[in-house]
Amino acid sequence: MQQKKLLQQLSKGQEVRCEHCHGKVTLALGEPGYASARCEKGCTDVLLQLS
Repeated sequence: MQQKKLLQQLSKGQEVRCEHCHGKVTLALGEPGYASARCEKGCTDVLLQLS
């Protein structure tokens, strides 16, 4: 799944599943100015810089 599409779906509150393990992908705030979208197993792991 493309990162842009993944982020659009998560921002709309839609449930997104990892293409590899089919686990739920969640969006979490990390360090100040950053967030991550990842599945439970870590197959999908996208680090986002918030501006």
